[in-house]
Amino acid sequence: MSKYLIEFVRWESSAVVEYDQDGILLSLSFNRGNLQPEGVKAFFARTPYKIDHLDSVYRTAPNTRVSVVAEDLSFDAFWQKYDNKFGNKAQAEKMWKALSEADQAAAMRYIDAYDRFLSTSTIKKAYPTTYLNQKRWNN
Repeated sequence: MSKYLIEFVRWESSAVVEYDQDGILLSLSFNRGNLQPEGVKAFFARTPYKIDHLDSVYRTAPNTRVSVVAEDLSFDAFWQKYDNKFGNKAQAEKMWKALSEADQAAAMRYIDAYDRFLSTSTIKKAYPTTYLNQKRWNN
């Protein structure tokens, strides 16, 4: 089985698709973001039901990124990777579990870029609840 994150950069939306060993779609988690209804309709009309369809349609599309989701998307993995143990952990866990899998994958993926940005800035790292509530990975 393999999972991929499809990010539609311009519309701040994403999808996580999972394929079985034969390359057939098993599951799809979609975060609409700022995508208008006609865009949502277009995405579902071009749903990557086979892994080769993912490659031929979405890897070459403008304003679209496709990446492998290999990381653990559990709250514990987020808490460990985010590495700012301030604020209400129970509330952060509840917020994490309320996110779609697509948002969880995007949030995990953005932490490294966020940390790099903070290393060149005087801005302090947001509490985990603030990061999740404000969906900072969309910035």
